Formats: sequence, C-alpha cells, structure tokens
Amino acid sequence: MTGDEVDKPFEARVIAREGVVVVVLRGEADLRAAEAIDAAFDAAAKHPGPLVADLTELLFLDSSGLRAVIQAHSRIVSQGRRFGLAADPDGAVGKVLALTQLHRLMPVHPDRETAARALRG
Repeated sequence: MTGDEVDKPFEARVIAREGVVVVVLRGEADLRAAEAIDAAFDAAAKHPGPLVADLTELLFLDSSGLRAVIQAHSRIVSQGRRFGLAADPDGAVGKVLALTQLHRLMPVHPDRETAARALRG
C-alpha cells in the first residue's frame, strides 16, 4: 500500500443499471466508514432487482464492514432478491472473505460485471 492509497478517503456509491444495483466501496471499510456503508446499502435497497456489493476497490475490511455486508445481504434476500459480492480472491479483502467463510453465505465473484451477470441469470 502506498502513501497515496492511505490518504484516499472512504467512498461508497450506488450504481443502478441494466436491472442490477451495485454498491461500490472504495478505501478502508472500518468503523469510521460504517455509517456511509449502511447509508449506501439503504439507498441501494430502494432499487429493484439483484444487488452486487463491489469490494474490489477496498484496501481494508474490518468487522464493522463485514457486519454491514451481512446485514445488507439479509435485508435483500428477505425481500426475495439476489445478492452477491465482487472481490479479488487474492487481495486483502478476498482473504478476509475466505477466512470468515462468507462465501458460504453469499456468492463471491472476481469483479462486478461477472457478479451482475450471475445474479441476472
């Protein structure tokens, strides 16, 4: 991780297109970012269709970030919708997902396009 990466603020944005809503998280998903993560998932839940949580741009994911993802998954699935993750399996976040075995709860794909295709299908 370079000094420039550490200085980048956390960002959460929602993209809705082609019948899929994507929550893109960038930076460090930690306790300081928890409120923004929750707000992004709340906004995404208002859109119909499957939801992809794109974690490919995260540098770090702690337990508060995991909690937000798991709660979003529960909310979306309870609405009868599909939910999936996009994360680099060899990156830091992918290793956290493997360690916590989150892939057993929800599908994990290498990028948002692959996740969106799988969830649409």
